[in-house]
Amino acid sequence: MPTSKRRVTVNLEPGLHETLKRLAELQGRPLSGTLNELLGGIQQPLQRTVALLEAAEQAPQEVREGLWETVDNLDRDIRQSVSNGSEGVDQLTRALEASNPHTVTRGSHGGDSHPEGGDTGSKEGQS
Repeated sequence: MPTSKRRVTVNLEPGLHETLKRLAELQGRPLSGTLNELLGGIQQPLQRTVALLEAAEQAPQEVREGLWETVDNLDRDIRQSVSNGSEGVDQLTRALEASNPHTVTRGSHGGDSHPEGGDTGSKEGQS
């Protein structure tokens, strides 16, 4: 089925490629879909940056200096957005690790019986 999406070849560092590939696998999606979603999340700030850079090409010198300051601020906003997303993923990762039912600590058995078949000391008087 034909698509209206444009094809782009991007060379990635091996570690970045492995991370993105694994993310796509965990989401059950193609790598291209994952990348498209990630880049789509910063499309608006990128569009503003492009518009400002285009305006800067046409502007007198003193206006260009002000525009460069604005571009720097947008760059900071984009980096902050990426950082905020990363913090959210870190929080989710910590929550998942904390609730992982496969994490076994010494003495955890998942039941009331002792591993050698004895009772762990059932609470008397409770049903």
